[in-house]
Amino acid sequence: MQRKEEKKKLRSKITTRTLLITLSLFVMLIMLACILLYGSYHMNVLSRQILDSAKTSLSVAQNMLDISLEKNAQMINILLSDNGYIYYPEEIKKEKEIVYKYTQLYNHCAKYTAQLELCDGVFVYDSYFDRWAVSGSSDSIFLQNGIRELVNAYKDKLDAPWIMAEVEKKECLIHIQKNSDIIIGFWVSTDSLKKITDMELTAYGENAHLLVESYKKTDEENKDFSDKEYLEVFAVSRLHAFQLHALIPKDDIYKNVSVLKWMLVLISFIFLLLIAAQYVTTNHYVLKPLQLLKEAMIRIKNGDLSSRLNPSSVNPDFGEVYEALNNMSDELTKLKIDVYEERIKKQKFELEFLRMQIKPHFFLNCLNIIYSLVNAGRYSLIQTMVVRLSDYFRYIFRTTDSFVNVEKELEHVENYLQIQAVRYPNRFTYKIRRDTDTKNIIIPPMMIQTFVENSIKYGFSNPIRDQLKIGIRVLEEEEIYSITIRDNGKGFPPEVLKKLQEKSSLEDENGNHIGIQNTLKRLELLYQNRAIVEFENEEGAQVHIYLPKHQVEKLL
Repeated sequence: MQRKEEKKKLRSKITTRTLLITLSLFVMLIMLACILLYGSYHMNVLSRQILDSAKTSLSVAQNMLDISLEKNAQMINILLSDNGYIYYPEEIKKEKEIVYKYTQLYNHCAKYTAQLELCDGVFVYDSYFDRWAVSGSSDSIFLQNGIRELVNAYKDKLDAPWIMAEVEKKECLIHIQKNSDIIIGFWVSTDSLKKITDMELTAYGENAHLLVESYKKTDEENKDFSDKEYLEVFAVSRLHAFQLHALIPKDDIYKNVSVLKWMLVLISFIFLLLIAAQYVTTNHYVLKPLQLLKEAMIRIKNGDLSSRLNPSSVNPDFGEVYEALNNMSDELTKLKIDVYEERIKKQKFELEFLRMQIKPHFFLNCLNIIYSLVNAGRYSLIQTMVVRLSDYFRYIFRTTDSFVNVEKELEHVENYLQIQAVRYPNRFTYKIRRDTDTKNIIIPPMMIQTFVENSIKYGFSNPIRDQLKIGIRVLEEEEIYSITIRDNGKGFPPEVLKKLQEKSSLEDENGNHIGIQNTLKRLELLYQNRAIVEFENEEGAQVHIYLPKHQVEKLL
């Protein structure tokens, strides 16, 4: 009673300490997770606010650009609708008149396009007579060849009045309108678009910058900030030719909240130190003692009863558990030795009993055969029988070991069959097939002979067949040795076959089937349940014996 109380108290102490350590570690992890989530939430909110503010500013700037560009496009449309200056080149025949009309149109366009608010250059192109003229900034002459090639490429595409393209390594937005063979348009570089943009990116840091690029589908929601160096803001033009793209560095945004950031880092570092200290404590007082206890129990489970633990190496609670485990190992060692000695005695006694039991059984059968021959007066066969019986009993009396090789057993079986041939002349035939080296396989003596004897004993009870056929085959497979004994007799009686397949006892009060029962028992003892024997009826009785190779090699 006192011992039970002590165990209960010890278990309570270990459980309480383990719960306290685990609970404190769990609480610290929750607090650290809450702090990190709180900081991450506020950073994300700040990013979203800045993103919304920048998006609003960028949308206003984009709208102003669209208004200016649409005004320019309307003025180009007015010029193309002025019948006082627009002409149709295919109707003019004289060269002088063509030059006059084109010059008059160009001067008129230059006069009005000087009023355009957002324009780097204007061009007038007579595609019929291939006349080209430009006006505008100093870059106009430098860019006019590239712009002329683009206009030629798009002059027949009425659905593309706005073109965003690179001209002489300079990104430009080009607008074209056409009336018959007369094409008028203007262009503006992306640098000019950026200059007149009212958006003040400096409010978001000195490293923030604006890009004017071709229109492409973008993720305007931009919900994920974690893996990006910049906050990106897009504003798409109504003209569907370009878009504004602002890049705002996250470092510039967060520099105003650096105090909060460093506080989060410091708190996280402190909590990590606390968690590390807690882990060291848990490892010393709980995890390491449990690991040592587990390893010792695994060694004991695998049969190593010499495993011992030092009770003074851990805290007193586990020390008592270690001491109890050491005492248990001592008791198990003593018990195992006692059981092992008793088992050896029992096994030796049972093997001797089984071997002595099978020899008288066959000896009585042989006497019955000789007695029958004497009654029949067949003295020459008696002489043959005596010679073979002498060989047979020489094998019996010389075989005192638990195992013999299969080759000797087969020679003995063949001698036995010759003895039976004396008793039953011309009543049966046999065939022994060796498909492997039978000298390297060992089996209990009299094993094959027992099943062959069963075929002789019950094979002649089949009235349908005139001659009994017995076959023996030894085969080597990948992991096993296979021995098959078959006959073409009547087979096992159903009730006997059922007991054999269910591994039930066969021996009855009259001692029938004692040979098979003893053979199965010897296989079970000698091969430690690793040998398999299968019985079936297929055109007679069939017995399949499977011996594990590694077990045979070990016994050799």
